[in-house]
Amino acid sequence: MLRISDEVFFAWDRAGEQLGVALLSRPEEWFPLSEADFLVLEAIARTRGASAASAPDAPHVDAALERLIARRVVAISDRAAERESYYMPMLYYHMFVDPLKTAAYLRALERQVRPGMRVLDVGAGVGIFSVAAAKLGARVWAVESRPVVETARALAAENGVAEAIEFVRGDLFDPRVAERIGRSGDIDLVVSEFIGDEIFDEEILLKTIWMRDLYLKGQGGGRLLPRGLDAYAVPFECDLAVNRYRNRIDRVRATGVEFGVGVEAVAGLVDREGLRNDFSDRLYARSFREIDAEEFRFLGEPVRFHAADLETCTRVFFQSRKELPIDRGGRLDGVLLYFVAHLDDEARISSAPWLKRTHWPQVLYLRQGERRVAPGDTGRLAIAYTGGRGFAVHLR
Repeated sequence: MLRISDEVFFAWDRAGEQLGVALLSRPEEWFPLSEADFLVLEAIARTRGASAASAPDAPHVDAALERLIARRVVAISDRAAERESYYMPMLYYHMFVDPLKTAAYLRALERQVRPGMRVLDVGAGVGIFSVAAAKLGARVWAVESRPVVETARALAAENGVAEAIEFVRGDLFDPRVAERIGRSGDIDLVVSEFIGDEIFDEEILLKTIWMRDLYLKGQGGGRLLPRGLDAYAVPFECDLAVNRYRNRIDRVRATGVEFGVGVEAVAGLVDREGLRNDFSDRLYARSFREIDAEEFRFLGEPVRFHAADLETCTRVFFQSRKELPIDRGGRLDGVLLYFVAHLDDEARISSAPWLKRTHWPQVLYLRQGERRVAPGDTGRLAIAYTGGRGFAVHLR
């Protein structure tokens, strides 16, 4: 089987024109990805390592695959890559008590579900959406890979709908899960919530395509909830974000001085990865807090950099280049990314920082180096998504 190596990272060139890749062990040996390379990598992700030959419209697939293997970007394995298994039960508390998300989903279910419908709740978590659909008269299959499925069972029993829900413990991509659900007939509505901390990093595109094609194919009337996901970028100036980034590098170097060791390798890691908020502060820093919206000076209007119609999309990777018009003068420190999820024709949820907060955190990417801008200037954003590893972002 084929898999994209965990030993690589994706990054743009200095001009933000060309996406490339490098080994973590040799970051200086960055090399550009051709369109064929990019499509081959997407095909490997989409088929979970089964094939690279399904890359759409990619000429010279064999040559591209050989090149990627030689560069150690693609590895050959006797099994598919392990799926993420990190499990923190209290994450489900934060998702459950998010009033905006929970209310929006429940309103959409009330509009969509009718007695007798067959509903698939994937990544069911504590089971609140499964219980809601069952109360509306649906027959529900609730798929969850983690131990929290037992909480979902208890919630169903507590609400008197245990007989209407079949709980399936397993991975969405496990063929045995599909066999159990497939024997039950086609699904009328698939409910999921795979919007990650960095919008796409829970692989919502890949998982949605998989669910849609497997359970709704040929159905005609089958629907998805959510139906669409738009991602936006807005340029900002923020002293606090910049100071946090610089403080991390300063603390690495101070640690090196304290213990008498060279630390430029670690400083290089922080210099590269610290430009984005990877949320590690949530686990390890007592003083972690989100940056208040008032701390930002937004320098322009939001620009949509990707629109995914989940009912029709076929791509699981993407690249986008956008111009960001500057309306307010200041220091262009970075971009804040947020999403708008379209649950149905009426219900939407958004992580925009100027709206009431959801449980989704801020997504910030800082630019390297200082740039002063004035009204009428333009920032140039290059952004790529290459699977569940966050974005590759370049801002100039």
